[in-house]
Amino acid sequence: MPDKGPRGVTLSRYIHLNPVRIKSLEDFDVEGKIRCLDNFSHSSYRFYVKSGKVPEWLDISHILSKFEGRTLAERMTGYRNYVEESISKTIESPFNHVASQAILGDEHFVESVKRRYAMNLNLTDTREQKDLSRLRSSFDFDEILKIVSKLTKVGEQDILRRRSVHSIERKMLMYCAEKYCRSTTPLSDIAARMSVSQSGLARSNGRFEKDLADKKKLRNFLGEIEKCLVYSGSVTRMPPNLSKREP
Repeated sequence: MPDKGPRGVTLSRYIHLNPVRIKSLEDFDVEGKIRCLDNFSHSSYRFYVKSGKVPEWLDISHILSKFEGRTLAERMTGYRNYVEESISKTIESPFNHVASQAILGDEHFVESVKRRYAMNLNLTDTREQKDLSRLRSSFDFDEILKIVSKLTKVGEQDILRRRSVHSIERKMLMYCAEKYCRSTTPLSDIAARMSVSQSGLARSNGRFEKDLADKKKLRNFLGEIEKCLVYSGSVTRMPPNLSKREP
């Protein structure tokens, strides 16, 4: 899964150069390889460098948009020059930068994809479930603290304070921290940050899990936190007022 940034352009070039990278063309000069590239029918390259009807399934716009030019023809020329100038060079395979086995892109792109998949996949294979569970529990404690604080407009230190009046926010943070941080933060550290014992953390989360089953507002609140985790902590709207009793 490539991204649409600079690495996406690099990957596109690498793929389009495959036809002239074969052993039988090793002795061809640059001009000969360019002719082969232009005449190779089993490639989408021609749609990126020549005007004409583009198949509905092919989106050339996001690659060509990376090149300067007021017209499509000028951007096509830019991409053609970018590809052709690499024919005589040894370019590094972009697959050397593949992360997480199937995601190609910069760290931000890889992280965003991991978050979406981690929070939305439902797997039946036992081994895959273990890997997914590990991925889902690899978030950062401070990120979750920040999300809960922003969603509720309660200060981070007020949530962390042991005898805080914001007990629901504290319970939500403890529950989410154990659920989503246990691969990166030991339970002893989570308990210490919350100023409780590990047994106290376990008791609180056990009670809170029961509350989640009974209270829709809490479930909605948890859903908002999970959305923020998927989209890298961006808070878009306030959750329901948790201080009111359930109807």
